[in-house]
Amino acid sequence: MNTDEFRRLIESYGTKPANWPEHVSAEAMQFLQTSEAARQIVTIHEPLDKALDRHEVNLDLTRLDQRILAQLPAQQTHLIDQVLAWILPKPNHPSSFWRPALVACLPLVFGIAIGSNLAIGTDTTSEYVDDELLLMALQTETDIITESLP
Repeated sequence: MNTDEFRRLIESYGTKPANWPEHVSAEAMQFLQTSEAARQIVTIHEPLDKALDRHEVNLDLTRLDQRILAQLPAQQTHLIDQVLAWILPKPNHPSSFWRPALVACLPLVFGIAIGSNLAIGTDTTSEYVDDELLLMALQTETDIITESLP
């Protein structure tokens, strides 16, 4: 081990040999005992190590996820998302049955509305409507008469 490797070890893991990785611990201890430069590096970094040991971190991790989510800005929902949320409510929501049923009936309502506004087969502007009605009535009368004859 050389001085640069020992310095990187101390800067990464601190001056306590218990914190050093096992695969370099024995070599680093031997280097520390034999090298004056290594002892100076430890002397320089010991105050920082002691100050970090005195520092306590109070972490309150209870409901951390909820606190983080509460700090997020409110997201704007698009119209399609609002419509889908209305049509398909959450499973335990009181309207979870009637909203999808209402949506299923919408094509029927549109069909009735469109069908009632279309005048298919009832062209009253035709000049032959009266003649056709008269012929139908005469045809019906002749059928009745012919049925009653023996």
